[in-house]
Amino acid sequence: MTPGDLELEVLETNAFSDVTHVTSVMQACREFGVDFAIDDFGTGYSSLTYLRHLPASVLKVDQSFVRDMLDDPEDLTMLEGVLGLAVAFRREIVAEGVETLLHGRLLLAMGYQLGQGYAIARPMPAGSILGWLDTWRPDASWYQRQRAGPEELEAIYAMVDHRACAAGMLQYLSGERPDRPKANCTHCRLAQWLALLGRDQARRARAWGGSPGSMPPTTGSPKRR
Repeated sequence: MTPGDLELEVLETNAFSDVTHVTSVMQACREFGVDFAIDDFGTGYSSLTYLRHLPASVLKVDQSFVRDMLDDPEDLTMLEGVLGLAVAFRREIVAEGVETLLHGRLLLAMGYQLGQGYAIARPMPAGSILGWLDTWRPDASWYQRQRAGPEELEAIYAMVDHRACAAGMLQYLSGERPDRPKANCTHCRLAQWLALLGRDQARRARAWGGSPGSMPPTTGSPKRR
């Protein structure tokens, strides 16, 4: 093992508690070839200035955002934003908490390439790692999942908004929550996607010289403008 093989994880809350000191220690270690990852990213008080100067090449998104991404549009938005930061600052990004195949497929659709969680492997003794590396293969659905284009992403985000709205309504009807969810919120992605879909159908209908009901059926999601 050489120093270049070692990567140390630093909790975000610790890294930003004393940035000057932490940065100097990390820089000294990097001179020996030791790399760093910021762990549990998104749970502290991240500063773009600090992120710019900290000598860490990897951001590990906290599992709390990944775990509920299938049902919580705010967590999905957080993942989208952190991915944009990683690209802008030229950092690798790892999604923690990939618990199911569906989590993995959605992350791949968003543009994530690296992850960790039970859907990949559970904790194991050090002696088992080499054998696992020789035999493990990603699920076939992950091989086939390409990064989604803007239109497909709009549909995916709308789906998550729909699931969140339906779950919130069921909780309201069963008395688990006191307030009724805002199903017609103009800022939710489901409403935005439906509005785009309606405008796209109307445009296609005018192009065909008929009404929306008379035009050929459309597939996919509306195009952005």
